[in-house]
Amino acid sequence: MQLLDRYGVKGIMLGHSIQVSRVACYLGGKLVSKGQNVNLDLLECAGLLHDVAKQTSLDTGENHIEHGYDILMREGYPEIANIVAKHGVSSILDEYLKPKTWEEKLVYYADKRVNHDHIVSLMDRFEYLRERYPMLGDELNIVWPLIRELEDEIFSIIGTDMDSDL
Repeated sequence: MQLLDRYGVKGIMLGHSIQVSRVACYLGGKLVSKGQNVNLDLLECAGLLHDVAKQTSLDTGENHIEHGYDILMREGYPEIANIVAKHGVSSILDEYLKPKTWEEKLVYYADKRVNHDHIVSLMDRFEYLRERYPMLGDELNIVWPLIRELEDEIFSIIGTDMDSDL
């Protein structure tokens, strides 16, 4: 929380970060109960810090994901930095940036299910992203089926569907 404060994450952005962490940890806990290996402490921190550079990047025009990675590396949190580096919408298209560990997948997915500080459907979140970031239009169409596959992977292990569980 001190890092979020230091980098100006407050208000709606803070609420978003807290809710992403909650969703990721909730799903992580469900996966642990099904025998999956998930580091819940790492997941909680990564969820909280995934947008650590969002405010400063809005002010400077920098890419908030790259800037967040740099901040967290500089602050001495390389494991968290590596998860943060993989939460961008298009990360799922890049073999290097594609979320692979449960912690990476859950932060990525939770970020796509939280609009401001509310849990929403993927469809609602994507509608918001289309309006807020029109330059992502075609990219959102391309990543949509891959994010749905990730959602199916998570919930097939948990044993419920996303609408009844979140």
